[in-house]
Amino acid sequence: MKSTLKTLTLALAATLAAGSAEVSAHPGWQSPAVIGATVSSYTSSFNGITVGHGCSNGQGGYLGVVAASWISPSGSTPSVTTPYSTGCDAAGKNCSGVGAQPSVQKFMNSAGTTNSTTLVTTFPSSYVGTMTSLDAELVGISTLAGRMKLNQNKGVFSTQKLHVDSNGNLAGFWEKNGFVDPRSIAVTDMRMTSGGIQFKPGTCATQLILRLAGADICKIDKKLTNEHHQNLWFGGPTAKMSTGHGVHENFWLAYTFTRPAAETANCAAGDKYTITVMPTSQEIDGLSFQGWATR
Repeated sequence: MKSTLKTLTLALAATLAAGSAEVSAHPGWQSPAVIGATVSSYTSSFNGITVGHGCSNGQGGYLGVVAASWISPSGSTPSVTTPYSTGCDAAGKNCSGVGAQPSVQKFMNSAGTTNSTTLVTTFPSSYVGTMTSLDAELVGISTLAGRMKLNQNKGVFSTQKLHVDSNGNLAGFWEKNGFVDPRSIAVTDMRMTSGGIQFKPGTCATQLILRLAGADICKIDKKLTNEHHQNLWFGGPTAKMSTGHGVHENFWLAYTFTRPAAETANCAAGDKYTITVMPTSQEIDGLSFQGWATR
């Protein structure tokens, strides 16, 4: 029997409120992506990523999406930093500063977490989490590489390729050779695997949050000189990925694994924390593919 597939959706709405032409819509999960962490080998979940519209053309209209790219963090180098922005206005402009944080961190639950209905959280810029590692928190897992999967479906984009890291692990995917009108909805499929993820006994982690980096692309451009040609979704600019709507908004699309409450029942409320894993700057730069962002 075939599994029921939920979808990765690029939902491109045609309208915005007057005066907000420079604001890019945030992507989000189509339905809650909370998964109980178990030791079963092949557990996976199909879900959907939604994007509110295409790219602003700077004149009150929108460009259709012709390509998309997504990167999942590995968490294998926790001491390597990942970017985040602070002090940005609602349009992602006038950022007062750009900093960096470890790619794997503990955030105390009191500082902000996700739940079953709100899956994206921006932690306060003043709050700095404590660096940790996957080895310290999970049983037998030192990398999350390979947990983001593409289901090959060429109904929207006829070219689909995998992003692969230097060790040959699946890091994400990209798609091109298609077109999505801003008034239409495009559908393609993905999944995240949770099989084998098990929190270490005695730890007080309640959730594992994977923050994905993404780009919806409205014109394929090697040098990314025009901010209207792509929406870039991750914490802040890197040296390579610095031009595009959304890049300064400290926004991550978060995929959440939730631990059974019984496993942390003996932990005091103040000792419970969330583990957050983000792509490093090097991993974010891996969003590029032949012909796009390859300056």
